[in-house]
Order: sequence, then C-alpha cells, then structure tokens
Amino acid sequence: MIKVCMKVRPPAVAGIYYPESKKELKKHMDELVKGKAISMSLPKALLVPHRSITTEGALAAQGYKLLKRHKETITKVIILAPAHHYPLVGCAVSSHDALETPLGEIPIDKPLRQRLLNSAIVVTNDLPHVMEHSIELQLPFLQTCLKSFSIIPIAVGKVSVRDMLAMFRMIPEQQSVLFVFSAELSGCFDKDTDMAPIESITNDILTQQPILNRQGVCGGSLLNAMISWSELCGWRPNFLACNGVSIETASSVVFAFNPPKKSADE
Repeated sequence: MIKVCMKVRPPAVAGIYYPESKKELKKHMDELVKGKAISMSLPKALLVPHRSITTEGALAAQGYKLLKRHKETITKVIILAPAHHYPLVGCAVSSHDALETPLGEIPIDKPLRQRLLNSAIVVTNDLPHVMEHSIELQLPFLQTCLKSFSIIPIAVGKVSVRDMLAMFRMIPEQQSVLFVFSAELSGCFDKDTDMAPIESITNDILTQQPILNRQGVCGGSLLNAMISWSELCGWRPNFLACNGVSIETASSVVFAFNPPKKSADE
C-alpha cells in the first residue's frame, strides 16, 4: 500500500494573532460568530480586514456570520489578500495540498488551482505564503461558519486590475463559490500621514467607483479589482460594519456583495 504524503502549510501566526490551543480557539470563534446575522441572501463575496482575531475578530465576524445560514451551500472559497512579506509581481498560489490551523486542515482545490495557473499573472510560489497572516486569519472564521469546503489562497502583489479581472473569469460562476477579499483601508501608514479619506473610499466601494487615492490602503489594487468585478457581475455592495466610532475614524470595514435581485418576471 502506497502512503501519500500531504504537503500542509502549518499555521504561522497562531499564538500571535489568535489562540494556539484548539480548545481556546474554538471557544473564541464560537463566541465571535454567535448571535443572529443581518437577514441577507447568500453573499457572493466578502470584504474583511486582516487584523488580529484576538483583538478585532468581532469586526470580521459581522461578515462571516452571514455564511452560517449557507454553510452547506458554499463549498469553494477564493481568498485574495495582499502579500506583505515578499516582493511579489502578479499573483501567487502555493504548492501545498492543504492549509492548517489549530481547528484542522482545509484542502486546496487543486483542479481550480491548475486552471488559474493558465493565467499570465498566476504562478506557484510558496514564499509569499510562508508567513502571510492576511490569508491565514480568514481560515478560523471559515472553519467555524462553513461545513465542508476547499480553498484557493491567492497572494496578490503588483498587478493591474485588468489582469486580475482576466483571472477572475477563469473561476466558475457557481452558487457554491465565495470570494473573500482581505484588505485594510488604512493599514500601512500612521494616522499622521496623508492617507486617503476613509469615508471617501467607503463611498467608492458603495458606488462601485475606482479608488483613485490609495495612499495608506493595504490592498489597493485588490480593492479596485473587487470593485470592478462586483460591478461586472451585478453584485450589490452592502456596508456591514467598521471598527471606528464612525466611518471617519475607522481603519477597517466589512462589506458583503450580494447577487442582483431577481425581477418579478424571473
């Protein structure tokens, strides 16, 4: 009998950005996503932050709560997040078979990964993924809110919106597919710098207009690709929450993107 060895990416920030103990993490995640979510149809995409689950997980939970009602419908999750620790040009998928957190392993969707590698901007490169927290911090939420699913984690570097849209077109348009965009509206600079107005960026997302001033935005190209793709697909952006007293003082926001409403004739 031939034993197949799985190549698994171990957790890199467990014990730093979220509890390392399986028992503690499960308790913490259950607490974060408990309660009723806003009544909303199955989202096609979420925009969530990538700050510490321990300190700011309650914010991201406002988006992930929506998935609990659809935990058996969503079976494939595309996670896109900026590469923080590697000078990446284009997008990178990892060669791993699965990603691991204290809650268990999540399989990589290998057929879809192979399809995406036909894109001119996608390469297999494990280096951007080794210490990347922005993808890993989404995994415990998905493990808590979904039942059985696979993922495609994509680290995003310097890339054009046009090329990202071409990559998105390779992903099947199915009800079972969820996009997770991980970004921060002011994650890279101090408050004293000349950052793009948070209220303006939020309004750009709501009106599906390109973000022109991306100073201080962590994942600016990713956000613009998300905005363009949501508009092309007819998805409706819904603001869910922010981490400030008001949007003017926030640095992170949560959005859900829902499919277009069906007309009375459909």
